[in-house]
Amino acid sequence: MATLDAIVCSPFPTDSLQGNSISARRIASRIAAPGLRVQAVHGYADQDARILVALHARRSLPAIRAFRARYPLRPIILVVTGTDLYQDLPAGRPEPLEAMRLSDAIVTYQSASARDVPAAYRHKVTTILKSVDLPVPARLPPPPRTPITFSILAHLREAKDPFLPAAALASLSSLPEVRLRHFGTVLDPDLRATAEAWMRREPRYHWSDQRPRDEIAAIISSSHATINSGRSEGGSNAVGESILLGTPVLATAIPANIGFLGNNYAGFYRAGDTPALAALLDACRRPDSPLLETLRSQLRERASLFSASAETAGWVALLDSISARL
Repeated sequence: MATLDAIVCSPFPTDSLQGNSISARRIASRIAAPGLRVQAVHGYADQDARILVALHARRSLPAIRAFRARYPLRPIILVVTGTDLYQDLPAGRPEPLEAMRLSDAIVTYQSASARDVPAAYRHKVTTILKSVDLPVPARLPPPPRTPITFSILAHLREAKDPFLPAAALASLSSLPEVRLRHFGTVLDPDLRATAEAWMRREPRYHWSDQRPRDEIAAIISSSHATINSGRSEGGSNAVGESILLGTPVLATAIPANIGFLGNNYAGFYRAGDTPALAALLDACRRPDSPLLETLRSQLRERASLFSASAETAGWVALLDSISARL
C-alpha cells in the first residue's frame, strides 16, 4: 500500500459519536481537501504515513510513542483537548506532558486554550478554528411559537455538568411553557439514574440518547437556544454547530467557549452557576426577547470564522510549515 500523507488518530472508534471521533473525521476531510491521501483511524496500528495527527494527549500517547519509535524523523501533530488542558494537566498527570514533548506541533481549536498549554511547549502551538461538519438539509424546522424550547447536546459525563440546566429550570416555576431537551449518550453509568430522577422531578426536562448526525441540524434549528454547561472543554462541536445555524447559545464562560463566541458575547454565565443560567433562561422566556435577538446578531458576525475553507487553509499551512522544518 502506498504511503499515506497523513493519518488522523482518534482515541475512540472513528464511527462513534464521541467528540474526538467527530473531530478526527472532520480534520481528515479538511486535510484531504487539497488532494492529500488521509485516513482517520482508531489508535495506531503501524500504518505507513508521512505525518501523524493525534487527538487527545493522554489517550493517544501510546499511538504517539509507537509512531515516533517506528518513524523517528516523521512529524507528529498533537490536537489537545479540554480533558488534556483542564483536567489531566491540573491533576498532575504526566501523559499530556510526554505527548507534548514528543510532538512537533500542537493544535488548539481557539486562541484562549493556546494560553493554557504549558509554557515549555507553547512555542509549538498553532490555533486552527474548527469548522462545522454537519449534514444540513435544504429545509430546517424553525422553533415553535410555544413552548420555548432549549436543547442540550452533550454526553452524560461530569465534565459537561449535564444537569445544571435542569436545576436552573427547576428554580423557575414562573416559566411553565418551557421545554428542555437533552440529547447525549451515557458515558458515566451512574448518571443514567440521575437523568431519570430529574425527569421525574422536573417534567419540563426530558433526556434521551444521542441522536444520529443527520438529525442534529433539525434539533438545533427547532430550538430557541442551545445550552452548553461544560466545565472544561477544548471546543464543543455543539457550540460550533449552533453558530453555523444561527441558533443562540447559552454557554459557560470557559476559555473554549469564549474563543468560539467572542469576549463580548451576551450569553455567557459562570460555570457551575445555577442562578446565573436561570437568569438567562428567564431572559429568553419569549421568542422575541431582546436577549435572543442580541445573541442571533452576535452569532451572525462569528459564522464565517468557522468555514471549511478556513480550517483547510489552517491545516495546509501547518503541514507545509512542519514539513519544511523537519
